[in-house]
Amino acid sequence: MRKTIEVNDVKKEIEKLVKNAIQYNKDGNHELYEYCYNKAICYKTLIQEIAIDYDKPSYSKEFSDIDDWFNEITNNDIYK
Repeated sequence: MRKTIEVNDVKKEIEKLVKNAIQYNKDGNHELYEYCYNKAICYKTLIQEIAIDYDKPSYSKEFSDIDDWFNEITNNDIYK
């Protein structure tokens, strides 16, 4: 049986992981920080590799948009 995963659901999970990672880093728990942040990066890569249609001419823009989005949520949480 196949299951469909929505990109927005994965993005919400990434946001939660980034927030948790930054909080763990502030609390000095570097192992959990690395775990959460690396997992968020894996999910981001998963979206880029699976959800983007590389046959479309706009794939590079979609790829960069996800990178920009990830950097934005990371920076927003760091500088809160």
